[in-house]
Amino acid sequence: MRITILAGSALLCALAGMQASRADVSYTLAWGQGTAAAPAGGTVTVPMYFRETVTGGSASTLVQRQGLSSVGVRLTRDGSTGSTPPRLTVEGMVANTTNFADASDPFFGPLISAAPLGDSAGLMLFARSAGLVGTVISPGVRQILLANVSINVGPSVGSVTPFVTGDLNAGSADTVTWAGSQLLDPLTTGSTLQVLTTSAAAPLGETEPNNVKGQATIIASMAAGDRVTGSSTGSQTTAGPDSIDYYRIAPATLPRAIYRHRLQLVTAGLDGFTTSIRGLAQLNGAAIPGSDVAVQTVGPTSATPHLHQWYNFGDPAPIVLSVAGSPTSTSPYTVIHAVEPVTPLRLGVFADPDNRIVITTAGRGHTSDTKIIIFDATGQPVAGGTSDDPLLTGPDARQARVSVQLPAGLYHVAISDKNLATSSTAAPADFAPSQPVLEFPGSVVNGSAATGLPLGFAVQTNGRQFAFVPTKAEAFDTFWGSITFSTCIADVASDSLDESINPDGVVSSADLDAFIGGFIAGNAEIADVASDSLDAGYNPDGAVGSVDLDAFIAGFIAGC
Repeated sequence: MRITILAGSALLCALAGMQASRADVSYTLAWGQGTAAAPAGGTVTVPMYFRETVTGGSASTLVQRQGLSSVGVRLTRDGSTGSTPPRLTVEGMVANTTNFADASDPFFGPLISAAPLGDSAGLMLFARSAGLVGTVISPGVRQILLANVSINVGPSVGSVTPFVTGDLNAGSADTVTWAGSQLLDPLTTGSTLQVLTTSAAAPLGETEPNNVKGQATIIASMAAGDRVTGSSTGSQTTAGPDSIDYYRIAPATLPRAIYRHRLQLVTAGLDGFTTSIRGLAQLNGAAIPGSDVAVQTVGPTSATPHLHQWYNFGDPAPIVLSVAGSPTSTSPYTVIHAVEPVTPLRLGVFADPDNRIVITTAGRGHTSDTKIIIFDATGQPVAGGTSDDPLLTGPDARQARVSVQLPAGLYHVAISDKNLATSSTAAPADFAPSQPVLEFPGSVVNGSAATGLPLGFAVQTNGRQFAFVPTKAEAFDTFWGSITFSTCIADVASDSLDESINPDGVVSSADLDAFIGGFIAGNAEIADVASDSLDAGYNPDGAVGSVDLDAFIAGFIAGC
């Protein structure tokens, strides 16, 4: 047992040796698996390793330097879901005391600490002797078990919480080799564990044969936190253990709103799975019945491994998921469902004498290959409200532009990059008529894993233009906005209790009650309808005043 204190010139020498080391030897504070899951209130236990990866014919530094002398790691909860997120505790950190000193050593026993809220924990270990070089798990890769980490899962069913490994103390010499005291902290990267909270319901199993889409295992009314289990070691379409698995998953019915659904695959073994949301091929604006193509695909090396997502409006609209294994995927897998509501950005209330509105991504200073879809309040695509590449030449060749006449009402706008798929085929004016489509109506799927894309767009109506600058932050994301189109200044509500403009196409007592309530409260969301007492059409000025009352009453009496 020994510990080396690096100071002054010795530290500089160690740093110089570190800088001279080859870039084809790397180190990771690695979780034993990328994802883990347990029912609400349960516990997940995952091993944590120090892993060395050697490429390019280089020699192992661990072998050359007689293994590790010490290693330090900090675990951090990177975000949380719910009021009681998963927690790290001191009791949940069980160190590897076979290779590292145990608690009976007053100087070099494991140093374990955890923050009171369970959002972080630290571990410092000292090797018992020279020669701690780890176990080879694949060519060029060896690892040393540091600890088994137990995480107390929170009560928020369907939540996904990441835990990230990293350097115990930035700038300190925590992780060093036995011989030569080579400093490894700056060369060591972290990894992420996704902890999923499932429901207490028993997992559903696959029903064989399910190796082609037409024989997909049917999962009905899948709620947040529900899960399905299966196994696959290949992608064959003939029955057997190496066959691909298909599932037709219908989410549980929810109140009318926009929802983001996610499916996360987890496995305790080596991850060799490739998963896809499936659809139909499209050729020149016509879907090909019986075809089977991927709309959204992720694999073990994707930026978001095995995390699928799509959107719907609360209906039990099914999607088709495939799970293809490989010779390394010998452990069973579990697919877990998560759901969260999406609050669309309120783009405004608009009116036009011709009932026309234009939404365009052209001329907005970016070249993202965008698609726009307008949905009505029930989640149905609006006729003529879809656009993908309508322009042929110039800098806006890949931009989208919708010009459509809308009756009064609430509408939702979805914007993302290609391919943004529903079950609807391409519009006649589109120059991208052969993108995959979904087989069943009611869902919206973005098939692009690109991130950081600008999705700036403008809304044009009644001679005015309003600009918005959203960004696609994550893989498979879609921007959602809401617009209200009003053709009558007195049609402001569908219900007497409405607190924001929600026209229903008729003028009734509900409009009067809702407007007066908003006017008294000074609520511009429903009572700001005019800029002048003589306005006959919706024309807000950002304030609630007598002009709004005069114009509304005149419109109400006239019935527009």
